[in-house]
Amino acid sequence: MKRILPVVIALCLIGLVFSCLPQSSVSNDVVISSLDDLNDKSVGIQGGTGYEQYLSIKCPGATPVFFNEISSIYPAIQQGKIDAMITENLAFVVEKIEIPSLVALEEPIATIEYSIGVSKKANGNVIYAQLNEFIQSLKADGTMASMKSYWIDNYDRDNATVDKTGISGEKGVLIFAAEPAFEPMCFAGNGGELLGFNVDFIYRFCREYGYTPKIETLDYDAMVASLASGKSTVAIGIMPDEERAEEVNFTEKMIDFEIIAVYDTGSGDNDGFFIGLVRSFNKTFVKESRWKMFLEGVDNTFFISILSVVIGSALGLLLYLWVSHGGVFERKVMSVLCWLSSSTPTVVLLMILYYIIFGNYLVNNIAVAITGFSIVFGCGFYERIVSGVKAVGNGQVEAAYAQGFSKDQTFFRIVLPQAAEHFAPAYQGDVIALIQNTSVVGYIAIKDLTKMSDLVRGRTYEAFFPLLATAVIYFLLIILITTIFDRFTRIFNRKTKNILKGIKTDKDK
Repeated sequence: MKRILPVVIALCLIGLVFSCLPQSSVSNDVVISSLDDLNDKSVGIQGGTGYEQYLSIKCPGATPVFFNEISSIYPAIQQGKIDAMITENLAFVVEKIEIPSLVALEEPIATIEYSIGVSKKANGNVIYAQLNEFIQSLKADGTMASMKSYWIDNYDRDNATVDKTGISGEKGVLIFAAEPAFEPMCFAGNGGELLGFNVDFIYRFCREYGYTPKIETLDYDAMVASLASGKSTVAIGIMPDEERAEEVNFTEKMIDFEIIAVYDTGSGDNDGFFIGLVRSFNKTFVKESRWKMFLEGVDNTFFISILSVVIGSALGLLLYLWVSHGGVFERKVMSVLCWLSSSTPTVVLLMILYYIIFGNYLVNNIAVAITGFSIVFGCGFYERIVSGVKAVGNGQVEAAYAQGFSKDQTFFRIVLPQAAEHFAPAYQGDVIALIQNTSVVGYIAIKDLTKMSDLVRGRTYEAFFPLLATAVIYFLLIILITTIFDRFTRIFNRKTKNILKGIKTDKDK
């Protein structure tokens, strides 16, 4: 009874907290018939689009609520966490298919030019001229209108394809930045294959001008930074404005589109819990072989995690040896490095490496992520070694020196095995934290597990199974890696159990 009582009390407290929280609900009597009705409403907006400036002009009393990606807005509006959202008439055709209860206001908030951003670095000026020339030719011969009809006006999502043949690539690789959760403009199709209006345009352009396309999938608010740093040369679908024009060049418009306000009437399908669960499972994993996307994400996450732990551990050990053989200068440098590593958010460090340090170099994105995580983990491991070594008595070191052991022999044969026993639990916690932190690598265009989950959510507008699957897979990855760590620890302990833990005298022998 005494063991159960604390659990019961904790559950009661949690239930009390949740019962006091305000409940969100979507009413079938939503009173939004015009833009004026948004003035006292909360409106979801994807960060980086700049749509809030148009909203403030039309509806100055509306409260913008920002989301990192469009896929996070749909659950929010369905659950009543926001009253409305801003989207594009381009995407609303698909949104209406997945969420029939969505209703769009007839009056648009603004009409926007759908354009292409081009980097001002390297050969950006040449690409800029070629893109303008190509857009003009597509408009002149009716191809642009045909593409708009295929991908927007008469979009058939079950039969959409992109011709990716005929790429000669004699002029080298051209890097494009694209937002991958913007159906029908750019989205992950069967098995994660990129499709859409933007992808179609990219392959047509590269086929005409002899480039090999490389598409980096980035969140919308990261595309301008990618162009400004020169990491990408072209980004399709950026809305031009004066401030952005200071950093990148904008081509002439390809098409016009409208941004519209959408609300949810709450009159969606009511198939029942289990039928809805089966449908959600099918959309998340089975349809279009989306399970392959999760598998690819797991591969990238596992690869980054393992290599970062191995390289970071080696780096931390080397840093400790460097400091132990040095003096005041080395200790000061290491102290500053550890402080910077611990005080800088991992996602910020990754973006500094990606956009600034490696901005002008064609370094693999996964290599950038491994570099960042290895630095953070290495500094942390250095501090673990320091704390572990302090727990080992100085008398053993002095005795080892008296027996003729060198400094390195003493460290590796006597001090480190004992220190490892002290910092092993904390080290295992660092490994778990690293695996969890890899969820931010999507910011530098890596399709890890979390990013793949976002892509699936952006395609299906489902939140339950993508997020649940991501959580379960991370849990299994942590169990797998910690099991490997425990196995290695047991082997290490068996091999070091007879290591000298005190210098034996002739009398002890």
